[in-house]
Amino acid sequence: MAKFLFLFILPAAFCLVLAAAVPRAAADLTYKLPGGQTQNLKQYRGKVVALEFILTTCPHCQAASKVMSRMQKEFGPSGFQAVDVAVNDGAASLVPAFVKDFGVTYPVGYTDDRTALRFLDLAPQRVLFPQMVLIDREGMIRYQSDVAGDALVVDESALRAKIEALLKKH
Repeated sequence: MAKFLFLFILPAAFCLVLAAAVPRAAADLTYKLPGGQTQNLKQYRGKVVALEFILTTCPHCQAASKVMSRMQKEFGPSGFQAVDVAVNDGAASLVPAFVKDFGVTYPVGYTDDRTALRFLDLAPQRVLFPQMVLIDREGMIRYQSDVAGDALVVDESALRAKIEALLKKH
């Protein structure tokens, strides 16, 4: 029995390690904006993109979005684009208040959690939010947060350094 479990667990763990490999090409992602119009991540090709998957009710996500608003203001003119995509239940009706309450200055849309996991190249599992990827101008994911959470998403100086490095690679 132990041998069977080992053979079952090892391939699953191996797949998870490979699934979140960085760098890798960013998958296609279409999400909805308040009002129902769709938007595609491809429209930002040529820019450095910080894409955060969030829960609108999550305090860590709210704090990360405030940091990202400052990054958008500072780096937007240099070719940076922040995007939040909410994945919690009821996100379609919660996003407008989230944007207003937290002063978010960049696009915030919504999708379902399965779409987010596919984009993040993760098997269904417990994931802490926010989840962030940094995508370079060529559409390659250069950073992806850990499924168990990552302080970088609210560490303004560390995030600034990663964004600046990606902006300089042009």
